[in-house]
Amino acid sequence: MSEYGHVDLETLGKQIEQTLAIADKSERNAAEKKEVAGRMLLDAKVRLFETKEMPWETFCANYCHVKRAQADLLIRIGRGDTTVEEVKGQQRERYHAHVANKKPPLANSGISQTPNILEETRAKADAAWDKAYSQLMALIQKQDTATLQRLIKELKNGK
Repeated sequence: MSEYGHVDLETLGKQIEQTLAIADKSERNAAEKKEVAGRMLLDAKVRLFETKEMPWETFCANYCHVKRAQADLLIRIGRGDTTVEEVKGQQRERYHAHVANKKPPLANSGISQTPNILEETRAKADAAWDKAYSQLMALIQKQDTATLQRLIKELKNGK
């Protein structure tokens, strides 16, 4: 049985209605509190501008624990330049634009063999290193002791 299976539908419907009413009221209260906070921030910003007591960013970070951009947005809400709903709508639009412009993950772009490409590249590099090392060792073995000592000395001196 579901979480609310023991409640008859009429009672469940009333509980849903009450829960939604509380949620709506909470949203209105939150919006009202953001407007009040915006007016308070505006007052603080004006005072800081007049007194030069500290930079606005410092006040926001150290006293309000909000970023400057968020504080400025709340001031716009407090002044009535915008509403919480308008801000939410703009945020939704930015999010959807971001998602629409997002590049597909590698797995969906036809480049699903990336680990194999890396392994092949490493294998080729290792093979090239081994070949170069073998050639170098063959050259070294053909040299006499005096030539090797001179080469070692030149390498140490950076020539």
